[in-house]
Amino acid sequence: MPKPSARERAAKRQAINTFLEARHQSNDASEAGRWVCCGKVYVTLESVSRHVHSQHQIELDEMREGSSDPVTLTCACDPTFSTVILFYKYVPVSDPLLFAAHHHDLCTRLGLTGKIRIAAEGINATLAGINPSIASYVDWISRHPVLAAGRLSAEDPDTAFTRRRHLFFKPSSGCAHVFPSLSVRVVDEICPLGVPGLRVKEGADGKVSPAEFFGLLKKARENPGEYVCLDTRNYYESRIGRFDGALCPPIRRFGAFPDFVERNRAAWEGKTVLAYCTGGIRCEKATAYLRQSLSHTEGALRTKILMLDGGIHNYLEWVKEQQQLQSDPVSATGSSAIIDSLWRGRNYIFDARQSLGLDEKGKGEWENGDDAGVIISWCQICAVTREDRYTKCAGASCHLLVLCCDECRAGRYADGKVFCCEVCERWEREGEEQGVIRARKEMCRCERERKEEERRGMVRTGVEVEMEALGG
Repeated sequence: MPKPSARERAAKRQAINTFLEARHQSNDASEAGRWVCCGKVYVTLESVSRHVHSQHQIELDEMREGSSDPVTLTCACDPTFSTVILFYKYVPVSDPLLFAAHHHDLCTRLGLTGKIRIAAEGINATLAGINPSIASYVDWISRHPVLAAGRLSAEDPDTAFTRRRHLFFKPSSGCAHVFPSLSVRVVDEICPLGVPGLRVKEGADGKVSPAEFFGLLKKARENPGEYVCLDTRNYYESRIGRFDGALCPPIRRFGAFPDFVERNRAAWEGKTVLAYCTGGIRCEKATAYLRQSLSHTEGALRTKILMLDGGIHNYLEWVKEQQQLQSDPVSATGSSAIIDSLWRGRNYIFDARQSLGLDEKGKGEWENGDDAGVIISWCQICAVTREDRYTKCAGASCHLLVLCCDECRAGRYADGKVFCCEVCERWEREGEEQGVIRARKEMCRCERERKEEERRGMVRTGVEVEMEALGG
């Protein structure tokens, strides 16, 4: 696996320097260096650097790369010829560097694109490629000792590429172009939470199937005081899709989840927590942290922590199966009513397809009345039109995801540049007039408001609420 080039190392240094410079305050004769970030003042370079590396890694990565990964895809490939897989495994990896090198070599030869993160605690991967290449990779990794306990190899007469493999690798249609390239990295955590010493146990501790989760969601509806449905994803994911009645943390990165838990733990003690995420990887670590953090107060009722096995992805696949079975007169069991999935909107995914849903043919309600296909989010500019497709803020070093409808894109942002708020737009437009790229010295308004909400410990509920216009 290649090491970072001199150019990549220089880009990283430049990103850090630019980020710090934008937050550096001008000095006078009586004042030492001062940096202001996230509402706090830092008087030493060491202290502000620690803060930036721990709290702003997303921004640093985006600045280093010059942009972030694409969130839209225009491609003429037939998606039936290709597959995207998504999988993870918390399992000891004795030599992460060697494991990563083998991955980089094989995936390069197979022409696969995507992201693979490997650590001593396991592997997290999402890959795309033509069907034969994906099949070759799946055969190889299924036989590897890291996944041997999962009984996924082709030699296992129980599996072939049927149910167990399907649930584990979560295949979906999409060509190799949904990722810009192949990225294989050795990291400290395959899903960064930043809690030293936290261990995720192998096995099915607290995992429930989609069918069981569905039943628990119905119980939560009937007994809201006894259950908490908890979305462990980031705010921009839950904005466009979530389970009905879910609590959705206003966080931008998973590393902020522990602080969110500490601010809200009193409201969850003694209840049954139903946690979920995209594919399961964050839930495994989040529920491990919840078990460590909750139910240890003297005299408190014990909190029950459960997670959706396979995440939203496998839940939506299960719902599709149920709808097909119940709509088939041969397979139906007496009732022609298709279930209300209790899912609303779309499942955000981290590639250029951006999201997947139950209704891939178009936007709107299912014929049976299930609200799963209804768009639950609103254009952030006009707050009038429902919108669930993100674009990137054009502000320098911002790259926040913005929901902007076609009307606003054609009107206010006819030049193709969409902004998350007036702060980003002002800095960008003034820089264009001056013919320079200006380093923004203030946090954009929408990110500042989100951070304030995060610090207050508030949550966004799963109940649909019309958004306040951000731009006028």
